[in-house]
This record gives sequence, C-alpha cells and structure tokens, in this order.
Amino acid sequence: MRAAKLSDYLRSAQAYPNNYPIKVNFVEFKNFPILGDLKIVFSSPINVFVGANGVGKTTLLSALWASFSPEDFMERNPAEAVRLEGQVQSGLEIDEKEVVADVCLPLSDEMDCPIVHDRVHHLNASYDARRALDEFLLYDIDDILNGIGEYLLTDKELEEVARIFGRDYSSISMYELDLDGVRPFFKVVYGDVNYDSTAMGAGEYIALYMWWFLRTVDKGSIVFLEEPEAFLSPGAQTRLFEHIVMKACTLNWVVFISTHSTQAVELFLDENLHVLSRSIEGVNLVGGPGKLAVTNQLGVNTRIERVCFVEDNRAKRFLKQLLYNEDPVLAHRSEIFAVGGSGNISKLLKTLPASTNKKLKIWGIYDGDLREDPSLPDDERIRFLPGSSGPETLIKSLVKKGSREIEASFSLSEFDAVCASIEGADPHDWIEELKGGAGLDEDTVIRIFVSQLIKESYFNRDFQRLIDGI
Repeated sequence: MRAAKLSDYLRSAQAYPNNYPIKVNFVEFKNFPILGDLKIVFSSPINVFVGANGVGKTTLLSALWASFSPEDFMERNPAEAVRLEGQVQSGLEIDEKEVVADVCLPLSDEMDCPIVHDRVHHLNASYDARRALDEFLLYDIDDILNGIGEYLLTDKELEEVARIFGRDYSSISMYELDLDGVRPFFKVVYGDVNYDSTAMGAGEYIALYMWWFLRTVDKGSIVFLEEPEAFLSPGAQTRLFEHIVMKACTLNWVVFISTHSTQAVELFLDENLHVLSRSIEGVNLVGGPGKLAVTNQLGVNTRIERVCFVEDNRAKRFLKQLLYNEDPVLAHRSEIFAVGGSGNISKLLKTLPASTNKKLKIWGIYDGDLREDPSLPDDERIRFLPGSSGPETLIKSLVKKGSREIEASFSLSEFDAVCASIEGADPHDWIEELKGGAGLDEDTVIRIFVSQLIKESYFNRDFQRLIDGI
C-alpha cells in the first residue's frame, strides 16, 4: 500500500465518521496499582499504544477489554481477571446514543456488560498463535482434519496474504479446528514445496493467524490487538499494520493496538499514537517533546518532513519557537537553516528543483517585510513569517505598546528603565541590548515575545496561514 494511500485511510477515520456504529470517546482509569489514575481521550477509531516493555501497555489493553466484555475476558484470561484491580470508566456512543460504562475490577461472575460485549474481539498474536502451534503437537491432526471441511483461499485472499508476509503461495487450504478454542490450521503450497502449520516457523504462522483472525471480525466491532508484529520482519510488520488499517477503515472498526514496533511509530499519524511512560505515580500519557524522547528510546529517529530556509539566525529561532507553540512534534520534524539573507533564499530556491518526494517539502520563508517585494522569484514554495516586518521590529513594537505580561515574564523590576535606555537602538541591536540588560539568553527572550505576539489577531492570522501552507 502506498504511504499516501495509507495516510488517506487514516485521515478518513479521524474524528469518527458518522458511519461508525460504535465510538469510544474516552477511558479513565482510577486506583490501578500499575496504571495509577489516567484518562485518555480518543479522537480517532484507530489507536496505537506505544512504550517500552513493562510500561503497562498490556495492563491497559486488558483493563479496556475487561470493561467492554467481562464474560469473554474472564473465560479467556482468568488469571488477569483476578489480578487486575481498579475502576474503568469509558465514554461511548452506541448507535448514536451516549453511554458511560463503569466497571470495577477484579471482576465477579455476576458482572456483565451487555452494551458491546458481543462486538468485542481480542488477539494476543504471540501468545495465541504460539499456543495453537503447541496444541497441534498434542493431537493427531490428520485424524481431526478428516471430519472438517477445507476452505481454499481465493486468488484475492492469496494476494492479501502475500502482501503481508511477502511470500507468493501457489495455494493455501484452511481448516478451523475446535481444540482449546477455535484454531486455524493451514496447508500451503509454496513453489514445489507442500507443508502445513506443524512445519511453519512462528513468524509465518502468526502472519497467517493474524490474517484469519481479522477475517473473522464483524463490521462495526471493537478490536484489541496485543503486539501483532511479534516474530515478523520489519517489512512484514509494516505490511501487516497497513492491512489492519485498511480492514479497520473499510469495516468501521474501533481498534486498540499495543506495540513497541518502530515501524508502527513511523507508519501511524500522530493522532493515532498514544505514547506511554512510567513514573512513581503510575503510567503517564506523554505529549510534545517528551513524546519524541520516549519514541527515541524505542529506536525511532525523528522523521524530517520539511526543510525551511530563513534569512538569519534570529529568524530561525523565531520560526522554531512558533512551531513549538503550535505543535512540538511539528517543530522536531522541521529542519530550519539560516542562509544569510533573503537573496540567498532566492538563490537556493532557483537552484533546488521542486521536490517530488511527498514526504519532504522545501520552503523559502522570508521576513514579513518582503511580502510585497516584486523582486522575489515566482516560486510556489515561498512563504513569509507572520507580520509585515522582521522579527526584531515586531518585538520592539510590542514592547512600545506596553505589556505587563511581558514585564512579568522578564522578572526584572527595572524592565521599563532598561527598555527606555535602548529605545533608540536599531531593532537588530535592540534585542542584543535587552538580552544583556535582562541577563537572559536569546532563546528565552524570543520565547517570551512569541508567546505574546501569538495573541495579536493580525499575527495569529498570518501564522495560521503559514502553518497551513507548509
């Protein structure tokens, strides 16, 4: 699946389209020994919980599963049903009716949740598939198969399997064995070789098991997937996640996935990712720069999505702080270069061809005072910093207007006196003088003024136009 098409699928599922019969809007955990007190708001039906091993991903998914389908959870996971303690409150919409499900753990035999229990499906890919492989060794499989109907995968289904696992099977026969639960058993022909599930490696069987499981899930269901990437190669992990997204968006599933796969982090949109870390108080939902720190611990390098050329280092600091204010992840995925003047921006745009790479965009971002300059090249990659003048002039004019919030931010009793003493200085020199008088570094000074400028209506309008344009 092309990356652009995958993003289209994910974006189509944002903000819950109207055709979703079940919507999970939030979940709140209280008094959990492992999770602590935690509330998560969901803006998409596709949700991926990411974090290092031991952070609490499995506990979180188990608690959600137990709250939506207590009977199924107790039957299939009795040890966890006794171990989990705490309260889970979930806000849902079932067929356009708002419902709050409130469940206390550990579960008792009398508890039931008739709201959605028949629409909940759960798979721990590593555990369930490995358990099935072990069970196959305990039985006379040939004898069992004699009484079970064979299902031969269609050409379309073979293509799906090949896309996930990267293996072009000539044919696959599937049997559903009723052992300790229903288990899929496969006979395959690959090239000149015939073999079955008893001869498969864990990765191959898990990929086929996942395909079978997803095939059984009804439209409009809630699906829990624990580490579906287990035992798969990086390429197969990516293709499996793509298949899950396609199925989920086509069949209107609400999906909760736990993973520490770097492929998943790179593949999904920020809106789909819920990054978890652990503290003394319990599990924390991490956002902003902390989110990047946690994902970096998983070995995920920040993906650069845009390269921006600006006039000088002050414009670089100015733009970086603006992006941080809007979205720290957006800032980390932007590389900003100070190139030494507007003329050099123009030269670079003329030298560098327009990028055909949809994942990397190049922009020339001039100071606002050049907005009407007719000498600028005719290039659709040109953008402007907010306002009608350079950053230094904008900052100086903001001080002239007077702001108690700015004065308080500097924590300088003689702020007015310092500003008065440097009033006649050139805007470029004015900031240098203010830094010295206040005893602050330039990044701090820029951050203080950007936080105030963004409140100005004209500035905010121009800034939103810039963000939308890059």
